Amino acid sequence: MATGTAPRESGPAKRKPTGKFVDYEKFIDGQLRKTRGQVKVVEIAHGLMILTVGTIAFFLIAAVLDHWVVGGGLSVLERIALFVGLIVGTGYCFARTVVPGLFGRVNPVYAAQTIERSKPSLKNSLINFLLFRQRREGVPQTVYNALEEQAAKNLSHVHLETAVDRTQLVHWGYTLVGFVVAFALYFILSPKKSAGHCSAGAVARGRIFKAPARVEHS
Repeated sequence: MATGTAPRESGPAKRKPTGKFVDYEKFIDGQLRKTRGQVKVVEIAHGLMILTVGTIAFFLIAAVLDHWVVGGGLSVLERIALFVGLIVGTGYCFARTVVPGLFGRVNPVYAAQTIERSKPSLKNSLINFLLFRQRREGVPQTVYNALEEQAAKNLSHVHLETAVDRTQLVHWGYTLVGFVVAFALYFILSPKKSAGHCSAGAVARGRIFKAPARVEHS
């Protein structure tokens, strides 16, 4: 008499009442892939926002120093030092805040955590499924299928467009608008409008401008 074991069901494909099959695992992976993409976009935008705010703040501070703080204006060496500091600071900020978003890989568990923070009713069902999937060999098939189905059904009620928190990005956006307005108002309302003499391009070309005096005599 031949003996043997019944083959294991692969399981992820389930039949819905409409007669269509739903691959829970593919659905979960697809939703996680979208969330990981959104996380990367938000991180890159956040980094670029910080970089832009820092650059505008640098030029605003440099202009105030040159016009109002340093007697006679910044010397050529001081302007070169500021320009070098700008390049180094910009490169460091870009490497720390933008490069990881461009070339880094978002962990699927982190993406799941991001989704569950936006939808506490998931109760870690998605994270639990991913953790059990990493050591699937030790999990009974029926338990694995139940976790997969629960995670997929819970995930189907999540709006991924709002899953990724953009609060910090919005705050930096307001900060950027504030600095742009301050920068524009300074050069519109300040009586010392010779902005070209403290620009990075002027420093790079080695041009020397006389800083405007506080008091002009006719």
